Amino acid sequence: MKHIIQIGKYTFFPLIIAVIIFYLCCLIPANDIPDTDFDFFIPIDKVVHFLMFFGLSLTACIGYIYLNKGHIIILKMIVFAILLPILYGGAIELIQHYYFIGRTGDWFDFLADAIGSLTVLPIALLFRRKLLYKYEMKKFLLSAILTLLISQAYAQNSNNNQYIVKVGDNAPNFEMSLPSGEKVQLSDLKGKVVMLQFTASWCGVCRKEMPHIEEEIWQRHMNNPNFALYGVDREENIETIINFAKITGVTYPIGLDLDGSIFKLFAEENAGITRNIIIDKNGKIVMLTRLFKKEEFEKMVNLIDTLLNKE
Repeated sequence: MKHIIQIGKYTFFPLIIAVIIFYLCCLIPANDIPDTDFDFFIPIDKVVHFLMFFGLSLTACIGYIYLNKGHIIILKMIVFAILLPILYGGAIELIQHYYFIGRTGDWFDFLADAIGSLTVLPIALLFRRKLLYKYEMKKFLLSAILTLLISQAYAQNSNNNQYIVKVGDNAPNFEMSLPSGEKVQLSDLKGKVVMLQFTASWCGVCRKEMPHIEEEIWQRHMNNPNFALYGVDREENIETIINFAKITGVTYPIGLDLDGSIFKLFAEENAGITRNIIIDKNGKIVMLTRLFKKEEFEKMVNLIDTLLNKE
């Protein structure tokens, strides 16, 4: 139904012009046609025929091109928008000759009709080209906008690194068991600068980062009563965690997050590790890191030093 409405929309004007042409050529008596006091080097009636069929073919071509958004079969357009109007012009001359007394068919009129319709073809092809360019530009702009939106979404996702907390938030409380059986509750650490390192034995980046945490942070601050550092191993058992600590050479405590529930307090469930979270003495998150980037790691080391030096 929608397609039929579209066809009707773009064939309406050609049909109206065709009816007007029939009326002017056949239904008006010859003696009712006003005389003209001037002629070009081409008789004025031939110019009128040229313009009538130029308009008929032009509206038919534009309608067909618009209907198909420029993706047309050129031969089909020539047949239905050029040849059919020309045949229509010939038919009108025959009808005039045989059925309308006082209106004689003139084959020079038919020639003017044919030239008017044929003149439309290069114009229609140029119009099609411009329309295609317009649609392609529209598609390009839509694609560019979509790409920009996706890029912004990706950039935003990259900026928050799939954390569900942000700097300035109060760190969510949790209780965690250590391999020794000791329980650690984050709220009990308030008044200390706390570093949480989310890790796992299968994480290659974690293995790369952890010796740096051991050397540049833990060994420097392990005896500071105002500092606490805990690794949080995601969804691995005690034996794996103990062996993991030996392989990486770290001595800071690593707790168990057997079901990933602690991790999900801070980041999306399917988010990756390694991640470091720095919490100040008031229990507020002051830094979130993702992966091991040397420059970011150095900023984290300097921030911990600064927080510990603050009264």
